[in-house]
Order: sequence, then structure tokens, then C-alpha cells
Amino acid sequence: MLACSPVKLISNVARKMFCLYQISQRCYLFILVLLVTTCSDVSILSTAKSASVNEVTTIAFIADQGVNENSIAVLNLIIDEGTDLLLAQGDFGYDEGPGAWISMMDQVLGKNFPVLGVAGNHDTREPTHWAIYQRWLEEKLPNIDGLVCSGNIGVKAVCQYRGISITQTTPGIDDVLPPGVNDDYAAYVKDRFADDNNNWRICSFHMNQTAMQTGFKRNAAGWPIYQACLAAGAIVATGHEHAYSRTWLMDSFEQQSVVHRETHMRLEPGKSFAFVSGLGGVGKRLQWRRGDWWGKILTRWQGADYGALFCRFEKTIARCEFKDIKGQVRDRFSVESALNP
Repeated sequence: MLACSPVKLISNVARKMFCLYQISQRCYLFILVLLVTTCSDVSILSTAKSASVNEVTTIAFIADQGVNENSIAVLNLIIDEGTDLLLAQGDFGYDEGPGAWISMMDQVLGKNFPVLGVAGNHDTREPTHWAIYQRWLEEKLPNIDGLVCSGNIGVKAVCQYRGISITQTTPGIDDVLPPGVNDDYAAYVKDRFADDNNNWRICSFHMNQTAMQTGFKRNAAGWPIYQACLAAGAIVATGHEHAYSRTWLMDSFEQQSVVHRETHMRLEPGKSFAFVSGLGGVGKRLQWRRGDWWGKILTRWQGADYGALFCRFEKTIARCEFKDIKGQVRDRFSVESALNP
């Protein structure tokens, strides 16, 4: 990357100008609340034909962002790492709300930066907020080359991107589906991956189970969604706890059964791993739980800083690292796909 690249220049200017837009964005939020309507299932295709992973595709995983200097620093890190797609596992703007968060995202990343996001528990607490977040996420989709999505975006959807299949679900999140609608996320994931021909599968959702995080979080997502993803050999990407943690290769999330304790993991039906990447910008929490199924834990006790997990996907190999805003790599591992031999 050139030292004075337009992307870097724009992001630096945006970071300095961001505070000037706060008041105007509150006006924008008020107007948008009046206009927005709840979105039903949609099917969105980009203008480009979906490509397979023949070259490196870099995906960044974050959650629990907020709107502050830390979250802006994480976004700049995402730009610097040459990210092709950002997967945000919920809890976007917190008390600052969707207007301020959308302004930050557009000004730092740019309005056309590829982002897929799922609803978090803080994103649905105000009745109008999720509708605004969702509309912004939907409006980005047609401009992401190689992306094909269908379903209720950020709630119950599936996307295909460069040979990578991504399910979006919201187990444990209230008020994102109309009353009386059966969420049955586990069955949805099973069905969407049943005839999937891509080498890579990712389950994206916000909440988790107590054993699948390192803090005080209670059981919220339920084991069926974890086990459905495991049966498909899908990587489980979550947030909610403000820390970073990654399991070893598992053959049962519910029983915390470990296949091996090595930093190279081979994914196949019934074998995968899960992680929490919740250091997007709002708080760094202490570790209160441990277990021999964890391959890496980063909390305040381990001197964690804000950052993102970056995975660089090739056809059947992915190389991943958690990098913080100080440039330190705090976790490194590799993954091999055996899903479509």
C-alpha cells in the first residue's frame, strides 16, 4: 500500500472531522426514524458474478463497537490490513445510536466498504434502532462485488461471497422477528448448508452460551445453533463478551469435547471451532471463566487491547490472526477445509 494512498488519507481526515458531524447526525437519525419501515425477507445480488476463493480473501471479525476513539482505531486497522469484507457480530452503536454509528462507519471506512452485520442485544433495545441499522446494511449489499444474499438481512439470512457461505442468525435476541414467527435458527442453518458446495462456511451470530465465553454471560444462544454449525463444519463467529477467545478444534460444543490442541485445524462435518471477537471498541473485561477447550484467551488479565480477528481465506487454507490497534499479533492459527474434497 502506498504511504499516501487515498483510502488512508480519507480515513485520517475522517477521524479528525468525525466529531463535527455528531449534531447533524442526530437530525438525520430523527428524520430517518420517521421514514424507515421494518424490513421483511429480501434477496439481494451484487452486480458482479460470485467468485470462488482462488485468491486470498481477507475477512475481519469484530463485535461490540460503540462510537469512540477505540472503535475508530479498530476500523483504521481493518483498512490497513487490506480487508475485503467486514463481518460485524452485533452491538453496533450502543447509547450513541444508529445515526452516530453509521456516520462513523461511512466516514472512516467509506460508504462503499463491504460490511455484513447481525443484530446484537443492544441494537434492538430501542424499537426503531434495528430498522435503521438493517436498512443501512441492506443498502450496502448491491455494491459488494461477488456477494449474493437472501433472507432477512442481519436476522435470518444466508450470503455467498467468493466461495464462502455465511449464515446470519439472531438466537437469544428479542424483537427482531414478528410475534409468532418461529425462529428455529438451527434448522435454518442445517437447511442452508445441506447442499452447500463452498469450501468455507461461517455461522455469524451475536449471543453465546456461558461455556463459550470467558466472562459472566449467561446461556442465551442455545446449544442447537452451535451444534448445527458444527455438523456443517462451519466456523462459529460471535461477540457479546468484550474479550477475545478461541476454542481448539471441537467435535462437540455442548460437551466441550476437544479433537486436538494444535494451531492447525481441519474443518469437516462434525468438527470446527468457535470464537468470540468482542474487542471492537467498548470496554475490555476481566476473565472469570476458564476451560481446557480454549486455545487462546485475551481479556484485561492478559493485557488485551482493542482489535479484530483477520482470516485470509484461500481455496482450502485460511490463515488467521488476532491483531490489536497497537499492531501486536496476539493469536495466530491456520485452518484447512475438507468440506468438499
